[in-house]
Amino acid sequence: MLEKIYGAVDFAAAAILLFGGVSAPALLVYFLAAVLVLKGALSFAPIPVYIPSLLMCGADIAAALLLLFADVVLPLKAAVIFILLLKAVPGTVFSLLGK
Repeated sequence: MLEKIYGAVDFAAAAILLFGGVSAPALLVYFLAAVLVLKGALSFAPIPVYIPSLLMCGADIAAALLLLFADVVLPLKAAVIFILLLKAVPGTVFSLLGK
């Protein structure tokens, strides 16, 4: 159940990045959106794709930082940012520590 929520948040973050008026380089926005959509798809269906954990967590953190500047209603934006950081920060710390 939790992985489905995380997948839905990944899809929502990608949609906000693409359509929320984020002022960032287009290549960065499209790359992050593609990674988030792929991660969201992995949450719903077992696709045989390997994504390194630093890329997955880094995409979540970078997307959360960019979402701060999106032109979206604050409660939705705050919830998406909170969940992205909730799932990305522990994974990043464990990856950097080598565990």
